[in-house]
Amino acid sequence: MSSAPVSQLYVAHLEQWSGLLELLSVGHSTRMFLQRGKVIQVEDMPGLLESVCAHPKGNLRDDLADAINSGVDLQKAFMVAATDIGVAFALTHQSQGVEVLFTPGIEPPKGCFPLADSLAKILRLGFVAERSAATVCDEYRSRLGWRLRPTGRAAKDVGTQAAGLIRRARQGGPLRDAMSGFSKDDLSWVALDLLLAIDVLCLDEVAEDPHKAERRKRIKAKIQALERRAEDLLNVAPLEALDIEPKESMSWLDVDGVSKQYRKVATPFHPDQIGRRPAAYQAAASAVFSAMTEAKDKLTREPGRLKEEKERWECKAKGIPFVSRLDRDEARACFKRAQGHEHYRNWQEALDELDQAIVLDGSDLLYPVMRAFVLTVLKQREVADAISDIREVCKDGGIIPRVEGLYRIGRLYKMAERPRDALASFENLLEIVPDHLGAKREVRLLRKRFQS
Repeated sequence: MSSAPVSQLYVAHLEQWSGLLELLSVGHSTRMFLQRGKVIQVEDMPGLLESVCAHPKGNLRDDLADAINSGVDLQKAFMVAATDIGVAFALTHQSQGVEVLFTPGIEPPKGCFPLADSLAKILRLGFVAERSAATVCDEYRSRLGWRLRPTGRAAKDVGTQAAGLIRRARQGGPLRDAMSGFSKDDLSWVALDLLLAIDVLCLDEVAEDPHKAERRKRIKAKIQALERRAEDLLNVAPLEALDIEPKESMSWLDVDGVSKQYRKVATPFHPDQIGRRPAAYQAAASAVFSAMTEAKDKLTREPGRLKEEKERWECKAKGIPFVSRLDRDEARACFKRAQGHEHYRNWQEALDELDQAIVLDGSDLLYPVMRAFVLTVLKQREVADAISDIREVCKDGGIIPRVEGLYRIGRLYKMAERPRDALASFENLLEIVPDHLGAKREVRLLRKRFQS
């Protein structure tokens, strides 16, 4: 059996020791007086009753009196004292160089009376307060294949959770089987830690079957892949989450098509399909199923969402940037405001609106065309450079950007005192759009200028 402090304290509980128990560490000694297995007095214990005592001394009798005199409920003070003593012993569980020295027959100081809680319950309170279930679970993860069995030491006042674990341990199976069904945060992990610390249970290392180890490794890899997939599905477009490939025309896809595809890809991860898999696999698969369900709900329940996602997928198939309807409308509003500022010759305000429009919708060629013109008016760009930029932007554009580009180039030539080049640009524009009012006005003024 172990001689660790936690185990020794539990032996004191079983054998109902009476005397002085000293907890010895480097440079410090905590004294605990016991009477028939009950704590009578504690001296020099750091942290004792500090949460309810104004001036804690580490002395159980004096600190209890101080706490009660300051208005703390008696039962609460006793409970805090029992928990703090248990925490002090729980901390020794992971420490090195801590020893226990017991001297029987030594009487406690006068005026002391025993705590109501047994030493076993004090240890339980301390382990629950100090040891995190998740931390304990991680510590024993590498020993899940080891055999868990009772040592034969009596289990007295260890609690219902610990009693349940002892019954499981009597089967002599691996720790994995004994802890099956308990989540990572279940306090049964803390109960296991305590039972091992007080030598009621022990773990025997067992060489795992290589085939089982390989199978467990494959299952673990599948679980990790499912966890990554669930995380990825939450960060991709809904159509991608449902494995719908982008095509240049998505007109074939409707709500029924989305539902059909959802059933196809999500059914393997439905809880009814994975009921016999390990708990970790079920959790990862359920996360994938939930992510796919969320994607389907977005497409089928949010008004206009399916249409927008189809447009996004068409743009992806064509290799062009996608702009949402909201951003496109706001960009057009910025462009109209820029045109208004141009009318009143508020050039800087026009430039600001155009910059915002380009940020919102970088696919509309009208915005950079007008921006090049405005920069030239503000003398932030040379005329030749602006004309070159506009021609580059419009060379692969449609009719509308080309018309706007010819109009802006004509005005730039006019600003540069090159009227014949300006006239040629406006006339080229009128060949495309004969009724363009701006170009007709400019041609009329330029011809009149030539005639005079």
